[in-house]
Amino acid sequence: MRFRRTVRCLLIVYTLLSSNYVFALDGPFNKNSASTIHELFTIPNSHVFQYSETSLKPLFYRGGEPQRSSDFQSLQNIGIQHILIFKLSRNNEVEIEKAKLEALGWQSTDLSHIPMSWNPQNNFEPACEMIKTALLILEQNYAAEKATYVHCSVGEDRTSLLAALWKIWKRANSKLQTSDAPWIYETYKNEMCRYGYGMGLVRTNKPLDIVQKIEASLTPLYVAVASEIINIKKRNGDLGELSCSSLKPVQVNYKCEPNMTFQTNQTKGELYE
Repeated sequence: MRFRRTVRCLLIVYTLLSSNYVFALDGPFNKNSASTIHELFTIPNSHVFQYSETSLKPLFYRGGEPQRSSDFQSLQNIGIQHILIFKLSRNNEVEIEKAKLEALGWQSTDLSHIPMSWNPQNNFEPACEMIKTALLILEQNYAAEKATYVHCSVGEDRTSLLAALWKIWKRANSKLQTSDAPWIYETYKNEMCRYGYGMGLVRTNKPLDIVQKIEASLTPLYVAVASEIINIKKRNGDLGELSCSSLKPVQVNYKCEPNMTFQTNQTKGELYE
């Protein structure tokens, strides 16, 4: 009898592990959204997007919103020194998160909140200014080698946009001669679609009307800012030169598709080369 019970338990475990779901502390989530960082396995969709060039250790992390006490403790355990919250606050959720973090020892100066909407619509200039502020924070933390965790709600759209723009800023240089458009698209595909932007692979049950609004508002914003920060790098400028008042949305046909393939030869500090 005991042997049969053991066999049954093993079969259940095998079924769960081979299915599309894994179990976090509060129940199942789609394993396509799972973290690639072992220490942050309870925070879905968490990944490294920048390594230190001196120590080659992870420096910038991205992902979903931490919610459990264990999530906040895990962030502290891996040495996160700054948290950048890139989302609107609804039902005081950002204030609650900041209170939990401060209770664990984070100072208010270690926490940045930028109220970025996933659907800026006609508020293009304010959204651009928020992106600029976030990029300047990342640049400051990169110079100081301050480990930073960036998140919105689920780490798919706003977080993907910011991580992609950071990678473009970090890797662009004054000698860039090739056309910008393919490079901007490849970063869109590998840093945004890969992690669930729009109708990306992470959460395929995102409502279609939400996807359409993201493609109509965030994507043109991404392309416009990406093009401008490449131009700034070409003339050896700095991020402070990004002028949001003069930028206009760039309409493109970018779309994340379920059958996309991604480059797998990423290395520490490299951008899809």
